[in-house]
Amino acid sequence: MSTPGSFWSSIQEALPAKTGSAYSIVLGGQRVQLLFSTASMAALTQNRTLGRYEMSRDVAMTITGSTQYDQDLHTLPRANKNRSLDEEIFNEYLLRADRVAELTARYMTELRLALVHGAVLDKEPDQEAVGLEAWLWPLLFQARISTFFGRELLDKYPSLPRDYMTYEKGAEKLLCRYPQWLAPGAYRALNRVLDGLSRWLSEALVASAGKIVDPSGDLAWDERWGSRVLRGYHRNSQTFGQSPRRAARTILGFLFALNTNTGSATLWTLIHLLSARDPTLLPRVRAETESVRGFADGTLDVKRLMEKPLLQSVYAEVLRLYVDLTITRNLKADVTVPVDYGGDDAPRVRLPKGDMVMAPSWTVHRDANAWPGVPPDQFDAERFLVANEKGAKVFSLGNTPGRWMPYGGGRPICPGRVFAKQEIIVAVATVLRMYDFEMVGYCDRQGRRTEDFPGMRSKLPGTGIGLPDGDILVRIKERTQNTMES
Repeated sequence: MSTPGSFWSSIQEALPAKTGSAYSIVLGGQRVQLLFSTASMAALTQNRTLGRYEMSRDVAMTITGSTQYDQDLHTLPRANKNRSLDEEIFNEYLLRADRVAELTARYMTELRLALVHGAVLDKEPDQEAVGLEAWLWPLLFQARISTFFGRELLDKYPSLPRDYMTYEKGAEKLLCRYPQWLAPGAYRALNRVLDGLSRWLSEALVASAGKIVDPSGDLAWDERWGSRVLRGYHRNSQTFGQSPRRAARTILGFLFALNTNTGSATLWTLIHLLSARDPTLLPRVRAETESVRGFADGTLDVKRLMEKPLLQSVYAEVLRLYVDLTITRNLKADVTVPVDYGGDDAPRVRLPKGDMVMAPSWTVHRDANAWPGVPPDQFDAERFLVANEKGAKVFSLGNTPGRWMPYGGGRPICPGRVFAKQEIIVAVATVLRMYDFEMVGYCDRQGRRTEDFPGMRSKLPGTGIGLPDGDILVRIKERTQNTMES
């Protein structure tokens, strides 16, 4: 593990590039081409013939303990369709606008339930301050699990949140292929989660007489089997004759992907809104959330919410600043890519067949040439706002390809990106509409008071958004209807 960004910076400092921002190194016996420019990133992500199937498969095998055979069943592109069963599930249930709307509506309901029933707040004005992450993270996890997996999973396996967090902490050692004798805790945590998921699946199959609700039917969500996405997974595992234990490994891979980034992004967004760094930011964002129509059940008009410019800009800035994603590709043939912009005259580098390509988002997200204005290592809530022809500020990602890549690109782009954006923005808006916050200060991970704004925890480079290396202390008060209307 390392301080976020330090691995990439050390390479750039130690190895002067011969051609632009391209480097060739050997990692674990594999020659790797490292590309650090926005032009290279754009070329990689716009080339849909490049993939990373082998690497994705190997990562899934190491963090879940699954076999190559089982991974191939779900993720190997089929010759007759040139896409895998997983890709079919994602295309049908994670990318279609109507299916995403179903998921977001369910997530709002589950989040409100988690907040109402899980948040024990002191009504007294002198209540003790709590850490935002310590209070909110378990509630976000609960809402996300209930949305995708159904409520029965947490009913049958109530220790899943604790077990999963222990597993996630050890996943980096699994990913680095530590032997069991060197990382026994990581393997115990993996087996504990697999045991719990296997029991849940076994009991669900018995209770339903082996019948899984059709994911393509009228029912969007089921208490036992959850969302259409998970029912698609379950149906495929059943078709393949996978045992509950084997199916649990597949489900764990989805669970890991589901919880890697959105919870952390929600926390970082709220930390920036609630901190005193810019006292005008929270009132302006809250004004946007309050302008959105609320329904009788407490849910929001998501379409209107997703149109709010400042809220979108804050969301995009949080991902730009905190996502550390490595875009990887396995080269099946020689590829030539530019290392700078300039059309036909731009300098280019040839990447030979058999090599692996890595392009870290961390470096392009902090490229001063791509991000003029406020230095790119600083948070700027309005970085993605531009004036339209009427002078009004509107949200825009800009027109420089390759400079904002929190979800990757090309064929391996994150299939949950549409829902992820809605999840983060809906969670922030829901929390702000339900509660008032008084910032008390900051603390480190041991709960000791500090004056420092939280940094990012050390983590394996290129593995997503890291959690804060500290917390923001707040007093929380439920908002009344009068408060919301004032």
